[in-house]
Amino acid sequence: MRIKAGFKLWFEVDGKPVMGDGRASLLKEIDECGSLSQAARNLEISYRHAHKLIQDLNKRCGNDILESSIGGRKGGGTKLTPYGKKIVENFCEMREAIENITGR
Repeated sequence: MRIKAGFKLWFEVDGKPVMGDGRASLLKEIDECGSLSQAARNLEISYRHAHKLIQDLNKRCGNDILESSIGGRKGGGTKLTPYGKKIVENFCEMREAIENITGR
């Protein structure tokens, strides 16, 4: 039998969750596909839920996480702001560091 350490990581602002595995997955998916609606479909969550997660994130962080452009000839899209990229990057780096320590 091998015993392993388990953990759940999240970031908080004023005691309220800002970033965890779910939000990090959503933001990474948006970054990859360039669309909030497509990211929600890929993760099998509703657009409404995904949009609410982003709104809560923006409000709690006091910064925009995403920037969107309206469609047109080249089509619209959504991408992470530099702040959004940084918060996901920090979360993923911390998660990886803890996984390395715990042997997960």
